[in-house]
Amino acid sequence: MSQWVLMTQETDSPDDTKSLSTYIIRFASSFSLHLNQQNHTNNHGTTVWDSAKMLSYYLFNNIKHVELNHQKKCIELGSGCGLNGLIMASLGFNTTVTDLQEVVDSVLIDNCQINRSNIQDYWAYSIYNNNKSLIMNPSIHVKTLDWLVLCKKLKGDPLHSDHYQWIDSPYHYILASDCIYNIDLIHPLLESIRYLSSPQTIAYIAVERRDDIVIDGFMEQARSYGFDTRLIPKRLMRNEYAKNIDIEIWKLKLRGLLELTGKLLDVISRDYGVRPPWIKVQKVLTKNQLAPLGSSHDNMKKNIIGLYRTDFEPFAKILFS
Repeated sequence: MSQWVLMTQETDSPDDTKSLSTYIIRFASSFSLHLNQQNHTNNHGTTVWDSAKMLSYYLFNNIKHVELNHQKKCIELGSGCGLNGLIMASLGFNTTVTDLQEVVDSVLIDNCQINRSNIQDYWAYSIYNNNKSLIMNPSIHVKTLDWLVLCKKLKGDPLHSDHYQWIDSPYHYILASDCIYNIDLIHPLLESIRYLSSPQTIAYIAVERRDDIVIDGFMEQARSYGFDTRLIPKRLMRNEYAKNIDIEIWKLKLRGLLELTGKLLDVISRDYGVRPPWIKVQKVLTKNQLAPLGSSHDNMKKNIIGLYRTDFEPFAKILFS
């Protein structure tokens, strides 16, 4: 079992880590991460929050190392100090950590550079001690990503059409911790997650339940966006160094083709009294990568209107507006 060690500076309490200029977390005898923090900024993304600690503990103990010839991709949204993206890189994922430019410049780039050798050393140790063939060299990349700008791009805003060409969706894993603190961020975050997802993608969202309206609203909206949501049991999040009972980890996954098709047919039949052939609706969904995926979102709307213009245009406008 992994152990956490807090080091480098005196703190007012065992749980006070935000005041540390360098926060060192030891996950195993052979592996630790050193995270620089800046607690004097106006941006809350420059220190490590309890939700990020709990998620990193969960990932390190429950996600399998990536094996040879099974390259997998992970992206972290609102990475802050980069803790969880660094953990996924240490497990062999081709990982991209993202945040606003000011956070990238102040802590994220430095933390990735500082920990690169630690990750490589741990990976070499893992290869030596693992009976399975693992990939040779895990990687981590730092990118600037503003969800609001991404949403404008997805809506066809010509001012942002050239932004974020580096995005390589869908990703196998999407991570976000302590990103849901304002109700205005719910839709941009969900739009971004959906764009980066496929039905095979798993998104882990770690939150601190400060405001029930915001957290419950996010989960309700996530379901309306086509995600199944599941709360990770508390027993899997046990950690003596982050005694915060308000932390929750949620697992989000887009519904599959059969469920999407059936749900689509049920809504259409109920609201418009028309039930199209199952195979045609499924064909539209398949052609557009199961539809509610970012840029294919508008393509599906156009295809449905094209196939069933008379009966389905009002439905399509309501469902995909």
